Order: sequence, then structure tokens, then C-alpha cells
Amino acid sequence: LFQQVRDLGIPALFVINMIDEIQKRQIEIDFNKLEEILQTKTLCTDARTGKGVNELKEILLEEVKTYESEFRVYKEFSKPVAELRKSFSAQTDYEIWQLLTQKEIKNLAEAQKEEIEKIKSQHKIISKRLQVKETLNRYEEVDKIMTETVIRRNKNQRPMTEKLDQILIHPIMGYFIFFGLLLLIFQAVF
Repeated sequence: LFQQVRDLGIPALFVINMIDEIQKRQIEIDFNKLEEILQTKTLCTDARTGKGVNELKEILLEEVKTYESEFRVYKEFSKPVAELRKSFSAQTDYEIWQLLTQKEIKNLAEAQKEEIEKIKSQHKIISKRLQVKETLNRYEEVDKIMTETVIRRNKNQRPMTEKLDQILIHPIMGYFIFFGLLLLIFQAVF
């Protein structure tokens, strides 16, 4: 979401909340590297305790530096994006991309909606497929950033909730546990 907002040309800061959980799980983040990659200030907060909230308020009063969008239209969709760019005044390629990916855009005139649909049908564009393609590519980018900036100190030590999740949502044992709990509740009631 952060990258999508920035690709739309909206100034944004990157705020990591629940920093106490990160510390409890012995996860280290290279904030300098993260700031370098994201090209923005990175802040840590803990909304429960209020840690970092005052710093966030101060930074929000400052002007956020502009960001050059790194979103590149996929080669196979460059032609429809170029056609739409002629008809729509958009600041970024990502804004045009959004016109193609949305099934219904309510704030456009009927003629504009028809123009978008005409281009989609000419190029056989299915909005959902564009959304899936973008999502997968963004997740790849997030994974790459995480690999470069996040270090787990103790990989073998997992929180109790993760251990319970692994057991309770097991593809086979999960059903037996679920039905066992239902039976227990049923027996307790009757």
C-alpha cells in the first residue's frame, strides 16, 4: 500500500508500528538501508504506549520530500497505457494503470468510462489479471526489501501463538481439533 500511494504521487512516510513486538521477537531492521531503498524517512512507533508518536507528529508538520515513482508499465500493456494517456490528464503512469485495473470508476464521466472500456476490449484487458500481476510483483519487491533490511536473530524461537496456529490450522489435524472442541462445547451445554 505504501508504494502504491507513493506511485500515485502522494507524499508519504514509512511508519513501523508495534516496534515492541519486533524487539520481543528479536528482529533487527537496518533502518538506514530501509530509508535508502524507500527514499523516505522511516519511523518506529508503538501506538499502545505512545512511543514515537510525538516524533511522528513533528515530522508530519515538515514537508515530505518528493518521490520519483519507480512503477514501470509492463511491456505488454504499454500500448493501452499510451492510448489512455492521450485521453486523460494524469501525472504518473500508475494513475493511468489504475484506470485499466479498476472494474468500475465512479468519479468519471460516461464518455471517459466508455473510452476506458473501448481500450480494454481492443487490447483484451481483464482488470483482475492486471491487479493480480501488480500484486505479485509488489510482493516480490517487498520480499526483496525484507531480505535486504530485516535480520531475525533467533530463527528457531517462534512465539507461542505461531506454534498454536501451526497445530490448530493444520490441514488434517485442524479438523479433528475443531470437531473435538465442538463436541466438547455441545457436551457442556447439554
